[in-house]
Amino acid sequence: MTIVKVQVPLSTTIPSMSEVALIYGEGRKRMTQQTLGQATRAMMGSDVNAFFEGNYRAGRWEIGKRVEDQDW
Repeated sequence: MTIVKVQVPLSTTIPSMSEVALIYGEGRKRMTQQTLGQATRAMMGSDVNAFFEGNYRAGRWEIGKRVEDQDW
C-alpha cells in the first residue's frame, strides 16, 4: 500500500466536478482525477483533503482506510 492524498474542490461552477477528487502519492506521484466512492466521502467528512492507504491499478487509485495526516 501507498499513502495517498485525496483533495476535493473547495468550490466549482461545474456540478459534475463536485464529485471528482485529485488523488496522488508523495511527490505528486501517479496523479489522477477520479470520482470518490461513498465510503471514502464518508471517511473524509467535511475535510477537503485527507490521507488514505491506496493501491494504484489500471490508471486509478483504489482507496483504503484513512490514515493520519502526513507532512507533504
